[in-house]
Amino acid sequence: MAINAIFPLITIGIAALFGAIVWRRNREDTASRVFLLLLVFFVLFALAYLPGRMGWHTDESRVLYRYGNGVLVPFMSATFLLFCLLFPRRVRFMNRRLFFVLPYIPALVLTSLFLQDIGLFATEVAVLEGAGFFYMKYGPLIPAYMAVAAVPALLAIGLWGRAYVRTGSSAERRALGALLAGVCTLTGFSIATGAGRMFAGIYLPVDENEAGIVTAAFFSFAILRYKIIITPTQEAVSPQPPRYSIEKGAYLFPDASSRRAHEIFGDLAKHGRPGLCLTRDHPGSVREQMGLAVTPIVWLGAEPPEKGIRTVNRLDDVANMVKDFIREAPDAVVLLDGAAYMVHRYEFQMYFWLVTTLKEVAGSGNAVLLVRTDPRVVSEKERAMLENELMAPPGVA
Repeated sequence: MAINAIFPLITIGIAALFGAIVWRRNREDTASRVFLLLLVFFVLFALAYLPGRMGWHTDESRVLYRYGNGVLVPFMSATFLLFCLLFPRRVRFMNRRLFFVLPYIPALVLTSLFLQDIGLFATEVAVLEGAGFFYMKYGPLIPAYMAVAAVPALLAIGLWGRAYVRTGSSAERRALGALLAGVCTLTGFSIATGAGRMFAGIYLPVDENEAGIVTAAFFSFAILRYKIIITPTQEAVSPQPPRYSIEKGAYLFPDASSRRAHEIFGDLAKHGRPGLCLTRDHPGSVREQMGLAVTPIVWLGAEPPEKGIRTVNRLDDVANMVKDFIREAPDAVVLLDGAAYMVHRYEFQMYFWLVTTLKEVAGSGNAVLLVRTDPRVVSEKERAMLENELMAPPGVA
């Protein structure tokens, strides 16, 4: 096997890995599904290049290569356009079905012109003198193909760059920076390799396929980071005096019922502290019970109890979500309520790691961390470990 054939195979393997990770951890999001479709086009593009990379320089391999450029590029660009419009915020200004169909209309037109020009299902294509794309038979379509590839990339740079400048969230800025790094990597590499082939006759062992995988890595990071970004919001300050006087720090509620932890969290959230609640109780019921309007309440679990509820499942995602939240709101109050679920799913050692990590995060600012752990789901030794790390709950002011 030629050494150059290794790169497309690596591309295919890495694309499959990124797709599996994103699908497993963010399958409910439409933008993630569009991203998976984009990865499929990356894989097909790599397969179209594979025979030539393996040294099979036949008419059939050249035709396959040309089909890879002529058919896949327009549809890949249309899919990328959908992704940059959907992510990180959904587009709501047009009919949903029309939105998903519209970008593919130019792709269909361009592909049909290409097939008509090259000859549908052709098995022989004359190889003319020249370099780069200009030796291909569909040379007159080159400007259209360049536009199809350039417009989505420029649009993505404009949209994500504008959001990067305007956002006040450092967590969101990191995710947007990853998106910009991804699209700039692919665009810059495509321009450099294309110019090298056209004007200098330089053919590198790696090309847009490998740059596309770097882009996919940045995009995967951004998708998974956006899943756990919660924007701090503050409740209208209650005219009633606060019932609880609590200093910054981490507190343990060894209670079978969540009532006391909810009361304290709600009181702090309604008296100036931005709140974040992570719970296994239905978020709607929790919100109603605590009398909260805008405080984010996140479901601990893989599947939300109903559509529109934010979820988080992996303990490292919980840790990163709280880190980002406290970084944006150093005086936040965070309630972690769901020990039975986390201990059962991940065992106590992992739950203890999460609690100690969140304690350190809360201690880095002026935040308050409330941890409710049902004493019936932990042993005496485990309860003692938690009590050694966390303070006793405060009393009524």
